Amino acid sequence: MSMKSVAAVASGSFWKVRTTPPCSTTNQREASFGAWSIAVGADVLLNFAGTLQAKGFVADGLALFDRAAETAPWEAANFRAQGEAYLTASRRTGSPLKRQEYLRHAETALARAEVLDPLVPDNHANLARLAKWRADLSSRTPDVARRETDEAVRHYTAAARLIPANTLLLNEWAELDFTRRRDFAAAEEKLQRSRRLDPSFDYTYAALGDMYMARAKAGVGDPTENYRHAAAAYVQAWALRHSLKAAVNMALAYEGLGERERAIEAYRQALAMNPPMGTGWAYHERLASLHLGLGDRPEAERQAQLALWNAPPNEKPRLLERLRSAGLAASG
Repeated sequence: MSMKSVAAVASGSFWKVRTTPPCSTTNQREASFGAWSIAVGADVLLNFAGTLQAKGFVADGLALFDRAAETAPWEAANFRAQGEAYLTASRRTGSPLKRQEYLRHAETALARAEVLDPLVPDNHANLARLAKWRADLSSRTPDVARRETDEAVRHYTAAARLIPANTLLLNEWAELDFTRRRDFAAAEEKLQRSRRLDPSFDYTYAALGDMYMARAKAGVGDPTENYRHAAAAYVQAWALRHSLKAAVNMALAYEGLGERERAIEAYRQALAMNPPMGTGWAYHERLASLHLGLGDRPEAERQAQLALWNAPPNEKPRLLERLRSAGLAASG
């Protein structure tokens, strides 16, 4: 059965008889069973919806998330799942119009989940993530970005009251502090607290590295110390879990420190992870520059050629210009 057929079955007449919310009757047992069966039907719809979205059938998946929320509108979890699905879709679409539509649906659903169950931390955290994403999208309109950032802070604060020792929440909130509010002290305090709570969480070290890199870029404190702290944090993140992000960020931090050999090793680790097509060429370009700085022209030329071979067509003219400006004779 195709995924579209699954969607048709899941949203068809089989469930229509179960979409009426429970009413008061003299037989409380029947009413309770009716509510339970409707909730079970909504759960099945949610499972189908998640499968469809994961398979790339975005519209079909979102339609089933909508249907699940309509089926049992007294269940906060249904609106939470619906809102999370629309928030995910807003991050993946390339259409600005669709993105705004998805964000509106996400806000409506997540706000309803919060009203229905204000004691569930995820209901506040999701609204914080929505506001943070809107702030990121509004970078060119500072007033809007500031308003959305304040909204995110409000929701993170509400979530943290309910689960003050949640490391994921602390890390996300810290990222908001240093990316949107430029409050590096508050960000560092949250991340260090998160690290003490769970020293094995690689995300915490990656966020610490990002925070120190942001400090260096903003000219806050000694740049060498910032790069050194960033490199140490990324090394720890890499030790806990090998990831492309950790490897590339290690390389950038080492470049900031002027440690070319270490930067070269980190970029090679990144390339060994088979980065997505259309990104690896940039690491070859950096390797070309680093080897040239070390006086290894043959390897620099080889890396320059690899960068050109792997670069997307629209990037090649500018890449070729940069390589030639650096004194490399690579040809496309």
